[in-house]
Amino acid sequence: MSSEAWLFVPGDSGRKIEKAFGTAAQAIILDLEDGVAPAAKRQARETVLTTLSQLSQETRAAKKIVLRCNAVSSLFFPEDLKLAGHLKVDTLMVPKCEGARDIEAVLQVLPEVTIVPLIESARGVVRLEEIVRAATCIRRVAFGAVDFALDLDVDWTREGDERRFAMGQLVLLSRALDLDAPLGAVFPVTDDREAFLSDVRMEKRFGFSGKMTIHPRQIEWLVEANQLTPEELAWSRQVVEAFEAAGTGAIQVDGRLVDLPVYRNARRRLRFDSPSR
Repeated sequence: MSSEAWLFVPGDSGRKIEKAFGTAAQAIILDLEDGVAPAAKRQARETVLTTLSQLSQETRAAKKIVLRCNAVSSLFFPEDLKLAGHLKVDTLMVPKCEGARDIEAVLQVLPEVTIVPLIESARGVVRLEEIVRAATCIRRVAFGAVDFALDLDVDWTREGDERRFAMGQLVLLSRALDLDAPLGAVFPVTDDREAFLSDVRMEKRFGFSGKMTIHPRQIEWLVEANQLTPEELAWSRQVVEAFEAAGTGAIQVDGRLVDLPVYRNARRRLRFDSPSR
């Protein structure tokens, strides 16, 4: 799992948008949906347009700019698409995505935009293949864990039991459909570092890559969560050194079988921890 952070910022706050571009996030998600009250939707679009126009080209180019529009079924959706076209944003995040029709509705207006479907319901999970095959501009999907729990009529939990099956489905289908690994869900608690680290590590075990965040401190925690522990680093080095020295198909290292897949995984982890290797 990479430590790429996609930071949500409410579209109706020019101050927060400006501050977001000064963070270590790789992508800024300008939110027109859940982060903005219904009465403030129009103002949010105007604020996004004005604030981005005031940023230097260099500042804008340093980040991936993502616009999260309102759901396709929303009355706000058509105006959101107009704004996306005017801004020529890098990526459009489509929330509550549940089928090919949602993607087609975007492409009718913005045929060349990159789309990240935000999967937030059981229907969205089971229809993922239909969603992805609707357009070649989809390279990955994102998971909305809080809304997913709401759709199941259960509580969102820090432990994540209610979302594990769906997470597995998204990872498997993404791999089968030749997508990049899915983007990890927002963790809606901003003052619990240990719980956040645990959530990121769970996503990492499942095969997610990167994460959507809602506070700059979570970006720092994300980097921390993706670093190899000293024990993991030492084990991976031991595996690589022993396997390469043996030159055979399978060996034992500290009582554990090490064959080609284990060796290749150890090399992958070392490259992730130290790109210069």
